[in-house]
Amino acid sequence: QELPNGKTAIEIGLKHGDDLQVTPKNMRVNVTMPDGSKIPLDITPQDTSMDIKKQIANKTGMKPAIQILKKDQQELPNGKSALDMGLQDGDELEVEPKSLTVHVTMPD
Repeated sequence: QELPNGKTAIEIGLKHGDDLQVTPKNMRVNVTMPDGSKIPLDITPQDTSMDIKKQIANKTGMKPAIQILKKDQQELPNGKSALDMGLQDGDELEVEPKSLTVHVTMPD
């Protein structure tokens, strides 16, 4: 249950040794896409870079496998949470497409 604001521990019945679970609030980050468009995303501190890429894919159609997610021109590591990556409410992120190498053989 959510604890009421402005109440003391005694008023809400907390006792020595009680356990509390803290749920971090959501954060909003703004993502700049390769075409310059910006999309806002609501993320949690537990969301990984892959979770963020999936949200981007849902909004833009750009598959996570071809996204390079960056903050301040530095690629964000895969598998780490937003909290571990130091993301904060209001941060600006960028997405770049992964380059694709193609070998073409021309007929003689």
